[in-house]
Amino acid sequence: MSASKLFHNASHFSIQGSEFNAVAGDLVVTNNFHGPTTTSVSGRMFRVLPSGDVIIIQRLHERKSNSVKAVRCINTVQVVGLGESQKFTAVIYKGPQARQAFEDDLGRYSEAWHPNVAQLFGIIQSDIPALIFHSELIPITYFANQYTSNPFAQVYLKHRYVGQ
Repeated sequence: MSASKLFHNASHFSIQGSEFNAVAGDLVVTNNFHGPTTTSVSGRMFRVLPSGDVIIIQRLHERKSNSVKAVRCINTVQVVGLGESQKFTAVIYKGPQARQAFEDDLGRYSEAWHPNVAQLFGIIQSDIPALIFHSELIPITYFANQYTSNPFAQVYLKHRYVGQ
């Protein structure tokens, strides 16, 4: 829709921040748009998502941290508003030192920008913090277990992921 059609025959309209008001006759229309909130980490911008916008589809793995008292739960998730077919990977932190583990990982993944490293999409900063990564990640052990009887697949996996 072009701007001329949007404001055609409108009077007394205003746009301030994320609120749009238009008056046409006796009708007052107020539209609120709240775009994604972002935060800067290590000089890069990432989305800050409300935990209610992240839907857990499947739990992939859960592991305890060796360095702090926290558990990392790795899940396949969807983010509301980005389409049902688009899947992400979320690492959700739980335990007495969950916030410390979250901050440590946030620092590490926010600086990494390489095709062989999970790409950070956004974060959840609630009482149960989480890192949200682009794409649905599939653990390498899944492939290794699926192709144990195929020697060519085993050689490829070792060459591709262990040999580098």
